Amino acid sequence: MLLSVMAVLAASTPAAASVTAAPAALSARAAAPKKPDLVCKTEEVTGSMFSKKVCRRKAEAERDKAETQEQIRESQRVTTGFRH
Repeated sequence: MLLSVMAVLAASTPAAASVTAAPAALSARAAAPKKPDLVCKTEEVTGSMFSKKVCRRKAEAERDKAETQEQIRESQRVTTGFRH
């Protein structure tokens, strides 16, 4: 009985509204989307003995890889000035 009276009194105060809103804010944080996956790798720096760590989003890393592969394919296509 005493607990129910205290709960009613606490609910009627303005501070109680922020206390009851706190769990809702916590659940909103939990429902927020996760940070994008990062892919980190060590790359050699031209002209240096040291390498550096580079981190990118997974989508960016895949796009860079596809672009690099396309550049390699293009460079391997040998064209000459002689045509039949």
